[in-house]
Amino acid sequence: MTLEQYIKTYRLYNRITKSWWEGQAASAQEACLKAGWLIGDTWVRVRTPVIHSPTSESGHTGGGLADITPKELLPNEKDTP
Repeated sequence: MTLEQYIKTYRLYNRITKSWWEGQAASAQEACLKAGWLIGDTWVRVRTPVIHSPTSESGHTGGGLADITPKELLPNEKDTP
């Protein structure tokens, strides 16, 4: 497998500064390093792959963002876009 197969798109939310960062990295830790944030201060989400699904109305599922951060550390709903 090549490095490109491990690269994922992450969306980070810094709970201290209340700012967002989105970019590509091989891991959540690397994404936090690229953003310049501590992983403990960050809510991490990863883009999910699009999967063919004949039962869905659009013909596919996925393609959204999945939480990596434990639920008790997620930001308030009013903070999320």
